[in-house]
Amino acid sequence: MPNFDFSNPCHTQYLWEQLLSHWSHCDRPAGQRFLGSVRLNQQSTDELLNIVGRNLSQLSRVTHHSLYEHFDEPKQNWLKILTFALSEYAYHYSSPEDKFWQGCCQRLNLAYNQGIEKTFRDLAAEGIDILGLVTAKGGYRYPQRRSAGFCQWH
Repeated sequence: MPNFDFSNPCHTQYLWEQLLSHWSHCDRPAGQRFLGSVRLNQQSTDELLNIVGRNLSQLSRVTHHSLYEHFDEPKQNWLKILTFALSEYAYHYSSPEDKFWQGCCQRLNLAYNQGIEKTFRDLAAEGIDILGLVTAKGGYRYPQRRSAGFCQWH
């Protein structure tokens, strides 16, 4: 597995381009895109989650400020990748019985706390805006089906 470094804009650009090739809605106008149209298999999702987890674990604390400071790049590809990864985690691993954020942190090998949950929620909202995704009023607690749209992780 390649060792992608989110603090290197060339790495995040390359990884983002690879992910785009699996997203059939990427060419739709903003506000008409769903991450539910992603065609990424579970093995690739696992690889993506491992990459994200390794990059986040480099930080002493995962906060909104530390992420923007450490992964500073103009195109914010790291944020797009993170949003993409959170959506893929929701699709492949989340269930109504699980506590989403605790399970997500565990999968990324990060210690869960209220602060990291708030950080991920805020970043997911920013990623939704940057990617021009359709948002549901109130969001979906968990995706019903792959085509159901984007999960807002409430």
